[in-house]
Amino acid sequence: MEARHQIRRRSDGSVDVDFYRREAFLLRRAVRRKVCKRMASHVGRFARPLVVLVIVTLAIAAVPTGACSPATGPSGVSAR
Repeated sequence: MEARHQIRRRSDGSVDVDFYRREAFLLRRAVRRKVCKRMASHVGRFARPLVVLVIVTLAIAAVPTGACSPATGPSGVSAR
C-alpha cells in the first residue's frame, strides 16, 4: 500500500505553499552548511600549496626582463 501524506492546508482549504517554501529553504540551508563544512575541512590540505604557488607566481612576475631599461627606452635606442 502507498503511504498517504497529509498535505498541509490553510483554513480556506488551499495548500499552504509558504510552509513548503520555508521547509525547502531550511533543507537547502542545512545541506549548504554541511557541504561548506566538509569543503572547509579539505581546504587545509590545499591552502598552503596554493599560497606558495601565488607567492612564486608574483615573485616571477616582479622580476624585470631587461628588455626595457630606463636609459634606452622600449626600442633599445638611447633616449638622448
